[in-house]
Amino acid sequence: MTKFSLILTGFALLCLVLLAAAWPPESKAQGADEAKADLIKRGGQVYKTRCQLCHLAEGKAPTKNMRFSDDEWRHGNKPEDVEKVVAAGVKGTAMMGFKNRLKPEDIKAVSAYVLGLSQPQAK
Repeated sequence: MTKFSLILTGFALLCLVLLAAAWPPESKAQGADEAKADLIKRGGQVYKTRCQLCHLAEGKAPTKNMRFSDDEWRHGNKPEDVEKVVAAGVKGTAMMGFKNRLKPEDIKAVSAYVLGLSQPQAK
């Protein structure tokens, strides 16, 4: 290869690298949105089989302490707070822990779903 060919090849590779580096932000955001939607969908499935009996559909339990549809969170409104409650339960209440009954990824999914129940849905 000549010196010119090496320079041209290097330039072409540099252009490809720069183009690839500029591309991902949009696709990463879209991928993150899809991953979140999948997580919430899975959480809805877990909720229906494990939580809905006590907390009712859409988290609209008749008792305030068991309701998710309002925006009042006794044990914290961050994902890690809800995950802790789902995993460990709440001492002195009927809320049992699910860390031995659900996989960690299902605890995370149902927590994301439950948090979404208190947020107004876009129409």
